[in-house]
Amino acid sequence: MKKVTYIYFLLLIPLIFINCAGVNNFHKVDITSTFHELAYNNNGGDDDFPLVINDKVVNYIKIYRDGARNRLTQILSRGHKYMPMMKQTLQRENLPEELAYLPIIESGFNPAAYSPKHASGPWQFVKGTGRAYGLESSWWVDERRNVEKSTLAAARHLKDLYNWLKDWYLALAAYNAGGGKVSKAIKKYKTRDFWQMTKRRWGVFRKETMNYVPKFIAVTIICENLEHFGFTEIAREKPVMYDTVSIPDATDLNIIAECCNSTFEEIKFLNPELKRWATPPKYENYQLRIPYGSRETFLANFNKILPEDRITFRRHKIKKGESVWSIAKKYDIPRDMLIEMNKLGRKSRIVAGKYLIVPIRGLEKAKEIDKMLDKEKFSRRSSDVNEL
Repeated sequence: MKKVTYIYFLLLIPLIFINCAGVNNFHKVDITSTFHELAYNNNGGDDDFPLVINDKVVNYIKIYRDGARNRLTQILSRGHKYMPMMKQTLQRENLPEELAYLPIIESGFNPAAYSPKHASGPWQFVKGTGRAYGLESSWWVDERRNVEKSTLAAARHLKDLYNWLKDWYLALAAYNAGGGKVSKAIKKYKTRDFWQMTKRRWGVFRKETMNYVPKFIAVTIICENLEHFGFTEIAREKPVMYDTVSIPDATDLNIIAECCNSTFEEIKFLNPELKRWATPPKYENYQLRIPYGSRETFLANFNKILPEDRITFRRHKIKKGESVWSIAKKYDIPRDMLIEMNKLGRKSRIVAGKYLIVPIRGLEKAKEIDKMLDKEKFSRRSSDVNEL
């Protein structure tokens, strides 16, 4: 028993020394998978993310190395599709490349990830923060799921947090919990040291935020030293490659897939921000990704469809007193088309406040309808003002 205690004490000595040495003195880290030798490489540049090892970080390294090994392997395999682009984006924004590992703990590099707190996409933006960084979120589209756009938004958000807090650990805590929580913690504890702030079990930060920074450091250390931790058989998926085309107004993805000899599923995969079966309406030149090398084929086939034959869509909010017949008449479309589009039965009752999808033939017809709807909105606003 004494021998075991003595060995354990010897293993703790380097950890104690590291903790005393300070958080910001170390950059690139090289560690063996057994923890019997903890060797530091201090040659990292000033642009590297500061790494430190303490008991919390070691605990998460063990979790990812052992219990969660298969899960992390799957995530790293999937992440290889996006990581080169993410690192390039971070480089352009003069940020540490290591931040490209953040989606590992946020979403597992899943563009469709959606949290109970309504955060969405690989970088897990809530609607308000996403909108502040240019990510649109509507019934048709959720740009938080767009890997390129959300990566740029995340880079700029992280840069803003770092420029404000001047500390990467606090910036990550703010990314997870919000800047208000970090400000509150700084005032309450009278320190800017993240590790001092999180010593208290019942503090300002929730457990999730307290674990967020050590968890990120752990995955970063592993990702920078994959062979040391036994991650030697990762089936790296190929980076996503695609062509881009401009789409006029809402267009059925099945038609787009046919025009480039692809499938609906592949078009959806390349455009994870699209929440429906079509591109969003009222976009004159929506930038859509199609399979790499299919642009010329798509343009040749798509241009054969005359503008007056193209089917586009609008979303109609049902008003009190309206019927399927009156809505079909308003948009000048066959009643049966409206019924089929919305999978309604012949005797189905529609409810005020709900929505119907209205198919419209011809781009010029869609523009006329948009003008009509804009006039109706203006008339309603004018009547509301007059009532005041």
